[in-house]
Amino acid sequence: MQVRHIFPLLLFFLPACAPNDAHQGSDPHTAEAAVGHSDAEAHDEAEVRLSTEQVEAIGLKTGSLSERKLAGYIEARGVLDLPPDELATVTPPAEGYVAFASGDYLVGSYVKRGALLAELEHPDFIGLQQEYLEVLSERRYQEQELERQRTLAASNAGALKALQLAESRLQALEARQAGLTARLRFLGLEPDSVKAGNIRPRVQLRAPISGYINALDIHRGRYVKPGDPLYQILNTDHIHLELDVFEQDIPHVRVGQKITFQVPALGRESFEGWVKLVGKGFDMENRTVRVHGHVKGPHPEFIRGLYLQAHIWTDEKTARALPETALVHEGGRSYIFLHTATEPDGHWVFRKVEVRPGRKDGSWVEVFPLEDLPDQ
Repeated sequence: MQVRHIFPLLLFFLPACAPNDAHQGSDPHTAEAAVGHSDAEAHDEAEVRLSTEQVEAIGLKTGSLSERKLAGYIEARGVLDLPPDELATVTPPAEGYVAFASGDYLVGSYVKRGALLAELEHPDFIGLQQEYLEVLSERRYQEQELERQRTLAASNAGALKALQLAESRLQALEARQAGLTARLRFLGLEPDSVKAGNIRPRVQLRAPISGYINALDIHRGRYVKPGDPLYQILNTDHIHLELDVFEQDIPHVRVGQKITFQVPALGRESFEGWVKLVGKGFDMENRTVRVHGHVKGPHPEFIRGLYLQAHIWTDEKTARALPETALVHEGGRSYIFLHTATEPDGHWVFRKVEVRPGRKDGSWVEVFPLEDLPDQ
């Protein structure tokens, strides 16, 4: 069977066809007149007749609806995102006042792991270090007392109770010391430095990862509490794709498949990736499943959260296909034109047939006619 390859120029000239070649009385400036939307002035609203001269003038081409191997794809939408370990929020470990906030690190600045971002002050920081030193002193005394009670207990059975009490007090002090040590380290204070008598009035906030500062909310003199987000840092070295795939397409998606995608905010350039993970949860509201993809090859500095359009490439299959230019799209529907006859006077007769497009491969598209077509 023959179908014509439709071009915009063809749609422009069809309304100018002679009587019975197209539809007289139609608006000469619309393509709809060319495909017979006036029952009163056409033999068949789905039929188009062209003379040999018109065919030659518009450069009409015909081709066969044939079997072709298509490396189809599934369309998906999503965003650029980061894994959890490449996104960090800096929060204060304790309440305090901001005594220092580095002016070197603003939104968009690159920061290395361990860089000093800010310092906090609070009397409790000093009090904690003092308490730690006091516990150390008490423990040294209690260790000496325990040794004395052991000596007495060796020669006097009545001293056993005092020995047990000394052991209990030492164990309690050891527990307090362990707790204070953990609290100091939680604040970023080194217990050995405090033990040497170096009491620091400030607690430092340092970058937990290397990356770019995405947000900050800090200034000198501000009172902050645990959990207040002061900085957000993103490491875009491992940015990935988070795609939403519709339920009917999920059976065709597998790990390792190629992904091509565009980020509209960055222009029309295409980038490559591959399917890393296929989600096991189903979004009932959107009827989609999440697919996780990794980026492959060179790319610009991607920005987390940007919208993207992707094609997930599936396996090859043999399908009835046509060039995309052979399809006409009207009112949300797609059509091809079937060459049904060449009349004795040289007129070419075409019949309009509705089809449903399927998978695409380059400039070719799979088509499913909505009616039975004659064999070629």
